[in-house]
Amino acid sequence: MAQILVGTAQALHRFSFTDARLAALEHPKAGRAWFYDDLPGLSLMLTAAGQASFYLTGSFQGKGVRLRLGIWPTLKTDDARRACKALAGQLASGVDVLARRRQERLERAKALTAKRAAIKPAPRPTWESVWTIWQTERGAYLRPKTLQVYTSYWHQGLVSWENRCMDSITQADAAARHAELGRDHGKVTANRIRTLAHLLHRFATTRCGLDTPSPWLAVRPFEEQARARCLTDIELGRLLAAIHVEHQPMRDVLLLMMATGCRAGNARGAMWADMDLAAACWRIPGWRIKGRKGITIPLPPTTVAMLTARRVMNPQGVYVFTGPDGNAIGESLVREAWKRCCERASIVGAWLHDIRRSIASSMVAQGASIALVSRVLGHASTAITEARYIRLGAEDVRVHVNALAARLAAYPLRPDTAPAVPASSPAPESAATAG
Repeated sequence: MAQILVGTAQALHRFSFTDARLAALEHPKAGRAWFYDDLPGLSLMLTAAGQASFYLTGSFQGKGVRLRLGIWPTLKTDDARRACKALAGQLASGVDVLARRRQERLERAKALTAKRAAIKPAPRPTWESVWTIWQTERGAYLRPKTLQVYTSYWHQGLVSWENRCMDSITQADAAARHAELGRDHGKVTANRIRTLAHLLHRFATTRCGLDTPSPWLAVRPFEEQARARCLTDIELGRLLAAIHVEHQPMRDVLLLMMATGCRAGNARGAMWADMDLAAACWRIPGWRIKGRKGITIPLPPTTVAMLTARRVMNPQGVYVFTGPDGNAIGESLVREAWKRCCERASIVGAWLHDIRRSIASSMVAQGASIALVSRVLGHASTAITEARYIRLGAEDVRVHVNALAARLAAYPLRPDTAPAVPASSPAPESAATAG
């Protein structure tokens, strides 16, 4: 015969279950908490993870029985009571409910196995199918600029394989493609396409059932040299003169980059909501920063005056710099303006991003710490700033080297530390004259 367990501990947490009372219960911070209904055998278990489940607690043939009835509030309180009474009646009549549930679970597992065996094997994933799925599922979490770069790499190096199965690419195929890309598109681009190919292969193993190891891991990337181009003081002077004769709004965009060291994308997409002209600060939120970390850039007085004048001309605008359509100006227009300014200033081989590197190196040369420069540039860590942006020229180092030499020359030379004359050296001229 079945027995319903009612102990002292249960009595401490016993009350009549209603949906309103159950909703007011607090979940434990750790472990589980049990509550018991006035109906003998009906209990509710709360977990620290926020789940609530109805149970039937009793005994069968001298052994404790605990049967799960369902999850609250999916299973309503009244339905849980009816299920509890039905199962308690079956236990009382000698039915082994636990054995029956185990048998039902086993039959469902067998049916699911048979169903899976009847399903035809999935087709072998191709590069195009994996790329399409990856764009939809993973590309949605990337910044638009990052997704645009990945798409460019796809069209440059992998689109010709779009109809090939991914498991048909051997290590020799990957190495040959990497070498070809290095010859046609440059070593840096070839390395980035190699990284994208490995990323897609790894995605296919977890998402599309691909079971072959990535052949791209064995392909040795080309050795890269970090760009070290910095604008000298003479070049910066000529560049500023060239920028001042540039037409608007390109003139002010480039001047903002020169004054703050911000990225071109942040400058051309600057919004008035982020500008605090009274405090002379530009607060860029994290969702608009490459490192996902918001920064506050102090604005010099000349930049504040320039922005104030632009605000007077466009008091209702959203963007600081707008094109004819009222939206933020395009990236290509800023790069064309930079090219014109470099031609006027007779500067060869300078990129738009070199402004940030030049400003970072100049700040360090003037005594600013790496941490401060990293904060101004909006980097996630000082390691990025030090490895990729700090490029000190000979003239920057010369001041400190000369200062060190001057300090060394000022030290008095004590007699007992004077260098001894080697025995094989000729006698000094003064000693020969005295003899």
